[in-house]
Amino acid sequence: MILFQELICSWGKNLRSAGELRRNVPAADTFLSPSEAGTGEFAVAHHSVLFLGEEEFKPSKAKLTEEVGAPERPDRHLINLEKGQWVQVLYNGRSALSGTVHTDWRYSQWTTNVAFIEKFDEKIFSQEPIARISELADLR
Repeated sequence: MILFQELICSWGKNLRSAGELRRNVPAADTFLSPSEAGTGEFAVAHHSVLFLGEEEFKPSKAKLTEEVGAPERPDRHLINLEKGQWVQVLYNGRSALSGTVHTDWRYSQWTTNVAFIEKFDEKIFSQEPIARISELADLR
């Protein structure tokens, strides 16, 4: 099974100085319980949690989407995962709010964790990843 975990932290320009609160947003999360994961007999699962600045970066309700499979993809081996291992990718960006002329910026940071596991394990992200890829820009 491949488990994708996406933690999205998002805030408006008026909350750029709320760095202390943003630093409390976890880089990996164990909000999912085995009961939320269902049977765990799926090939791919996507777990997402949203942390909004307007809500003091408190986590939204965790959401798990199960998939029965994935379309065939070309073979691109960037990192090889053994069962029970995971990797973390960090990136960020800013965008103008819809309907504005680049005066109201929205900032976001995404943490994506990808695990290769035999069966669902709610503690998989409590251990260190085998690799961490960080593409964080200095957003001003």
